[in-house]
Amino acid sequence: MRTFTPAQQAAIAGGVARWAHLARLTFRNATLYLNDQDLGFSIFWDDTGGGEENEFIGVGGLAAASGVEESTELKEHSIVLELSGIRDEDIALVLTEQVQGQRVMIWRALFDADHRVIGPPFVRFVGRMDTLSLVRDDSGRQIGQLRVTNRLADWTRAAPVRFNDQNHQSRHPGDRFFELAEETAETEVIWGRG
Repeated sequence: MRTFTPAQQAAIAGGVARWAHLARLTFRNATLYLNDQDLGFSIFWDDTGGGEENEFIGVGGLAAASGVEESTELKEHSIVLELSGIRDEDIALVLTEQVQGQRVMIWRALFDADHRVIGPPFVRFVGRMDTLSLVRDDSGRQIGQLRVTNRLADWTRAAPVRFNDQNHQSRHPGDRFFELAEETAETEVIWGRG
């Protein structure tokens, strides 16, 4: 059961609040802040708690954000976000950045007439980007379809880190911690006294 703050309850009772999905797509070199309202409609919220509001840009719908399911089952779940109204510079960013494995968060939020989020939004989805494909809709516009999997997908994937010198050097050049790891891998060790 979800509980509302007094500010959220007052906004709902007064009929001044509207609902929106907010999405934060975190890439290596930039972060996209999107909402599912009309094109160009901005919602402002400090999503990190650092005192600085971010502008979540309206993209005319995050088509699959409403397809987020809640479940008590521990299983992998994926959704497809349709990015139909993002700006040209954001399309260029999405096409040039590495997509796979990057973080995505989706919230359901109440906002007021000043386009400010009221109270803490509800987390709807936390996961990682998987694949991005471009398709054309019926009017000929290009739409980005971003497949996103929830956090439980990480349990089924092998860890990309290997405990050997080569992998360690790629992350910590010059460090010799694993230099002799492969030589000692099959060494018989006798514990205790005989």
